Amino acid sequence: MSKPSAQNVRSTLTAGGPLKIPHLFDTHNKGTFSINYSLTRNRTGNNWTDLVPTDAERAGNFAGVTVKGVPVVLYNGASPFPNNQIPASMISPIAKALLKYYPEPNFSGGTAASPLNFASSASGHTNGDNINARVSYTFNTKNQANASFQWQRQNTLTPSVFSTVVPAWQDTSTNSGVVGSVSYIYHFTTRLIATTQYNYSKNTQLQTPYFANTTNVEGILGILGTDQAPIDWGPPGLSFSSGILGLSASRPSFSHPQTSAVGESILWVHGPHEITFGGDFSRRQANTLSQNNPRGSFSFTGAATALNGLATNAGTGFDLADFLLGTPTTMSINVANSLSGAQAAQLATAAGSALTNLQTIQNTPSGGDRYLRTNVYDAYISDQWRLTPRISLTLGIRWDYQAPTTELNNRLATIDLPASFQIQTSLYNTALASPTGLSVVAGQIGPITGLHYSNSMLNGQKTDFSPRAGFAFKPWSKHSTVIRGGYGLYFTPSIYSSLVGQLDAQTPFGTSYNLQNTCGASIQNALSLSTITTLGCVARNQATTTNAMNPNFRVGYTQNWQMSVQQNLIANTFASVTYVGVKGTGLPQSFYPNSYAYGGSQNCPAGYTCPSGYVYETANGNSTDEQLSLLLARRMRSGLGAMVSYSLNKAIDDVGGVAQNWQNLSAERARSAGVRNQSANFSLQYSSGVGVSGGGLVNGWKGVLFRDWTVMPGVNLASGAPITITAIGYTLGGTASASERASYIGGPAFLNGVLNAAAFHAPAAGTYGNLGRNVFNGPMQFSTNLNANRTFRVGDRKNLTFSVQMQNPLNHPVVSSWYTALGSNQFGAVSNYGGMRTISANMRFNF
Repeated sequence: MSKPSAQNVRSTLTAGGPLKIPHLFDTHNKGTFSINYSLTRNRTGNNWTDLVPTDAERAGNFAGVTVKGVPVVLYNGASPFPNNQIPASMISPIAKALLKYYPEPNFSGGTAASPLNFASSASGHTNGDNINARVSYTFNTKNQANASFQWQRQNTLTPSVFSTVVPAWQDTSTNSGVVGSVSYIYHFTTRLIATTQYNYSKNTQLQTPYFANTTNVEGILGILGTDQAPIDWGPPGLSFSSGILGLSASRPSFSHPQTSAVGESILWVHGPHEITFGGDFSRRQANTLSQNNPRGSFSFTGAATALNGLATNAGTGFDLADFLLGTPTTMSINVANSLSGAQAAQLATAAGSALTNLQTIQNTPSGGDRYLRTNVYDAYISDQWRLTPRISLTLGIRWDYQAPTTELNNRLATIDLPASFQIQTSLYNTALASPTGLSVVAGQIGPITGLHYSNSMLNGQKTDFSPRAGFAFKPWSKHSTVIRGGYGLYFTPSIYSSLVGQLDAQTPFGTSYNLQNTCGASIQNALSLSTITTLGCVARNQATTTNAMNPNFRVGYTQNWQMSVQQNLIANTFASVTYVGVKGTGLPQSFYPNSYAYGGSQNCPAGYTCPSGYVYETANGNSTDEQLSLLLARRMRSGLGAMVSYSLNKAIDDVGGVAQNWQNLSAERARSAGVRNQSANFSLQYSSGVGVSGGGLVNGWKGVLFRDWTVMPGVNLASGAPITITAIGYTLGGTASASERASYIGGPAFLNGVLNAAAFHAPAAGTYGNLGRNVFNGPMQFSTNLNANRTFRVGDRKNLTFSVQMQNPLNHPVVSSWYTALGSNQFGAVSNYGGMRTISANMRFNF
């Protein structure tokens, strides 16, 4: 494997001064300007180490194949394949064609439990240019104006791991944008100042995959149901539970967001009070042209070649063998059409069956154009109150309101559902006879509940008032002790911007489903809604859409409080103790209504229908986070400064991902993902030639070489982040989600510092795994860095600054994560390492 090229180049040019052009223009020192241009040229090295199919496996020969070192037997229903050999006549021609994109093995490595046989490398690049300009002009003592402008562009070339076979397999992306602002400051008096500001930003992003407009892979292979627009051409997505390299290609996208904002703030200094009040309004547009999953995707878990087609029959079935047979475990697709909201609403009165009408419109993709609009408001008032020389208070209140996002053509939809998620069968059959089924379009009446849905599908929340209070207290005038504390309430109305992505490109605005293959569908037809409906994959109680939303979704909030004590010590050092607490309420929470454990059955009351197969989003989540931090630091003195800190953190929530058991959401309460319980940091800063003892009096060539250097080493140490052990292939009943967790059966969870596969087991059929989320710690983290810089004076008002930044200067490999999917060949093995040593050198000349 060749070493990929990696280098970073950055150049900056800065100019500034008074607004003056001799003999032409002179502001008489009332105006100033600055302009900055920066250029970046980065070459990024990419390394891949993976498991790819062998020649024998490509030919259907799985003799001796193992999963986690255990031999696996392949079955055709109840009969084993002789010698674990799939007959050539049974191998899917589509599978054979897709395997041509896979590289050949080029080495043998890993372990018996986690084999690896392919390594490659390639280099990509990112080129960027950025211009910043600022102008300030003072008309007189009362009036002042400022303006700023920024322009940037960037283009990126990203190679694929499959470029070994297809050298040109690279994705390109371009990004350009402008940001501008203008502010006007008016001084009513020296103690009353008003600032009016206007901001504008616009950005254009384009991502173009390698296959776009070049090769219609799925059309050539005869895969049905996918978007055939040339921009969306390419192969389907493939994923394998055993750890075999999945086939993936990025999807094209074009976005053009734009924001205009105006704000007013007034500062009033009145005695010991410094009062600030004002408000802002912004209009945000997000214009996109992108399909969510136009080529579809398949997952393979070994269920099709397991004994009797059940993944619970341990020691049987293999995912790659399923792929050769062309039988996926799950299939998903999301392709938007060009209907407007009004056209979709008219479907309710259209002639013909629901399925016929939907199939007609869902086979007319538009490229996924969406035009989202959002209005955002806020108002605030705060007071910095110096109560006494030793006590100061900060008091304030803020109001925030973000109107739920709408789509210009009302292309938003959800599933209309009662609170119980159970529908009387007679009512369900009536709704199903409608061309839109259970779906309800923005601005329309729900067919089940009779609720009127707004144009945003959600009811806005206009009562988000957030009080804030803080204090700083120095108990003793002759001592340095300072006590600080505060409390604040913070709403998150920006949640509406993310929720809208779950409401577009759904029935009747697109083909959207994520289903288990319970009907024997093949790679060729599993993405065709009409085919899988005929085959029976879409049960009458299954929703052919992927997301639903609580129409009364509430904006969540957090309560933050903190207290700290700081004390000066001897030798120019100080120490502090800080406690921070955060309580989150009404946070987003997701689950699959009417789902059930793998191998079980749905428990639906007689006379009712219980739709399944979709994610439901509501706002019942909660979280707590408490952190205690200790800090000991030395202020810079004689060129030496240092800091040592330690943090103890406990964070718990019930909002991590999609719930395993929708009827037991309390079982989701666990440690928060990504939060490490303990962390410690050490940093040192040394400047040479400072003070007599630091060499400040050294002159001559020694002074030239050794004075004025600043060196800053740092070390970071942290406990492992929480990890969740999942069960590969155990999809929740009625869905295609692999959200089931494994069961712990006893014994040491770790052996030789990594996960012990013998301590875990897939759950029994019809039961959920007994492990909670994030009950184990991942690998500890250790990182180092070293920075150094020096400024050389080369003349009057001219200097040259040289700096070096090093990450991981010891080049010590640090494991950052393990494979945590039980059933994978790689379970417990290292899945990723932290970055190895990188060195960046910069030089800047100022004149």
